[in-house]
Amino acid sequence: MEWRAEVETTESLTDPQIVDKWMRTMTRGIPFYLLVPRGFKESAQKLTQDGSIVIICIYEYTAINGVCHIL
Repeated sequence: MEWRAEVETTESLTDPQIVDKWMRTMTRGIPFYLLVPRGFKESAQKLTQDGSIVIICIYEYTAINGVCHIL
């Protein structure tokens, strides 16, 4: 595996167990990326910092005319 990504929703980011989920998902030595809804990047950054989760990058996404766009 070259990298791993988790796509989160507004609902999943408010789940009290989300940091534990990320910790279970991470694999040592495998880059870990997060994709979060537009406007939630700062919230996700705070969660990763508070949980000591090492993230390579957090990307935001949005849907325009039914198409998902990574920002």
